[in-house]
Amino acid sequence: MNFNKMKKIVFILILFSFFGWSQNTNFTQEQYQFVDEFYEKFEYSNAPVDEFIKEIEMALEKVPYHPSLVQSLLRAKFNVKDIKFMKDYCGRLDDSYLSTFQPILVDVCACAYFLNIDFNGLYHRIIPLIVDKETKELYLTAYYLGIDNHEEFIKYAKTSLSKSYEFYGQMVVRDNLFDHLVVITEENIIPTIIKDYEATIFSSELSMPVYYVLIQSAVYNSDFVIAGKLIDYVKKLDVNNYKHLFPIVALFYSYKGEERLAIEALEQAMELKDAEFEKIISAGSVSIDAFSSYSMSLRKIEDYKTRERLVSQAIAYFEKRDDYKIRFKLYQSLLYAPKDIDKARAILKECKPYLMDQNLTDLDFMIRIENELGKENSNYRLVDDFMQKVFTYNNFHAAIFQRILYRYIVNNNSKKPVFSLNEMVKEFDKLLKYPLDGATKLEYLRYKIILIGQKDREWAIRELEKLPEDEAEEIISDFESTANNSQKAAEILISNTKEIKDVKQNINFVHIAYINAIRVKK
Repeated sequence: MNFNKMKKIVFILILFSFFGWSQNTNFTQEQYQFVDEFYEKFEYSNAPVDEFIKEIEMALEKVPYHPSLVQSLLRAKFNVKDIKFMKDYCGRLDDSYLSTFQPILVDVCACAYFLNIDFNGLYHRIIPLIVDKETKELYLTAYYLGIDNHEEFIKYAKTSLSKSYEFYGQMVVRDNLFDHLVVITEENIIPTIIKDYEATIFSSELSMPVYYVLIQSAVYNSDFVIAGKLIDYVKKLDVNNYKHLFPIVALFYSYKGEERLAIEALEQAMELKDAEFEKIISAGSVSIDAFSSYSMSLRKIEDYKTRERLVSQAIAYFEKRDDYKIRFKLYQSLLYAPKDIDKARAILKECKPYLMDQNLTDLDFMIRIENELGKENSNYRLVDDFMQKVFTYNNFHAAIFQRILYRYIVNNNSKKPVFSLNEMVKEFDKLLKYPLDGATKLEYLRYKIILIGQKDREWAIRELEKLPEDEAEEIISDFESTANNSQKAAEILISNTKEIKDVKQNINFVHIAYINAIRVKK
């Protein structure tokens, strides 16, 4: 054999060794015994992770590529966030080895490819080697998320994210994918997500913002049982430090009508340290704006002085967070508007450098609305004119619905109707021209026909006859049950806004929702 040929053989052997194409898959009884004794040594040890990693590495020198040791090494590397090492190590393991030792494949290697955002490698190298069908579907879910194919992601998510898995790495991936599912899901679908994935939610360690979104959705849908269960579950996950829950706990108690507890939680929410607050608003794949938890809790506090005090406290607490501070100052201007419009406008002027011009116009009309409603004999027609002039309300379907509700509540509370049925139906017709999803369109149709049925049964029947049979079937029972029952009709019509008591509360809801949506200039 000549020297050059020998060099080629040695070079190939080195490559084989480097890429891991010849790992041992058969181990002796003595080697298994050595590994058992190794784990017995660490069973009750509290050794730091770094020390444990060194011990595993030394053990692997004596029993190269033993599957239990490899899995432990890569799991330990995950614990110290060394995910690049995990991916590189798995890349050197050959297909035969990974196919033989499925736990390494599905627990640490598939997880490593996912965390390193190597979706091409996950799909072409890892997934074909996975034997278990359910596990394969889990990682297909991950792959479709990674390539932004949301349709396929959601299709696979329906089954793969509702299951429990044997290994820690699988559960990490499942929980991460569930975070993303919540992020890309429309807000009105969240209650369905909570129902369909309840078992997953209560067996996971999801990111704090995801739990926050789920709790908030449950509260807004008046599902206080599930909201309370979620709050208790998060407390158990972080039993020594769950202060970051206080804003959402305030919202929970506020919507339940337990004002004293809501106030206590709000005060605690305005004592959070920066690190605790950051844990709410950003983690992993989710980023949320917690302002609404504070503002929507405050709006339900009936005592004016208490609200005034808490808003001032919030402005001071968020001194270094302009996005929150400015919106609370706008809230403050609306609080003062009914009693002192000049003071309210002075506060708005202070906020001017942070706002878009359109916001200034809208907010001035809101101040005028609040001022008019604060008068003993409010001009409801004037308020309605102001509402029409606010750009956002004319171009957002939910805001148009709030204006219809405003007119409905004014009529209900007045000795004679202020707004005609024709006026309100025209607004419904404008609203129904928007590109709405099926469920939302059906709800608006239901409200429209119930509203008409209170004054003109024949007209309502004609409207029903125009609808496709399946839509009419969905509505007709509510129409019949409310035809001669104005109280039940009112309960259905105002249920969408969660127990609106009067005009003032309706306007308050709309204005706070507008402030929630504002983002100040950087």
